[in-house]
Amino acid sequence: MIGLAKIPTFSGSVLKIIAIVSMVIDHCAYFLMNDGTLLYDTMRCVGRIAFPVFAFLVVEGFAYTHNRKRYFTQFLVCLLYTSPSPRDVE
Repeated sequence: MIGLAKIPTFSGSVLKIIAIVSMVIDHCAYFLMNDGTLLYDTMRCVGRIAFPVFAFLVVEGFAYTHNRKRYFTQFLVCLLYTSPSPRDVE
């Protein structure tokens, strides 16, 4: 019987670095390149990795925190602070 290949595991720090690098690639394509090229589309696809990784890290943090109420409150304050206001929407 052939043994199964070991699945690599990543720490939270490695996942954060992966998400940040993919987000920077996405933003570089958005702000510095012309829309419609193959490289632009590829870089934007690579950048789409960032949100699911960050969402996973938020859920993991919530699962392992000692004070869920405080964690949720801090998350909510950060969410409200960074979300656009109705005045910003045109």
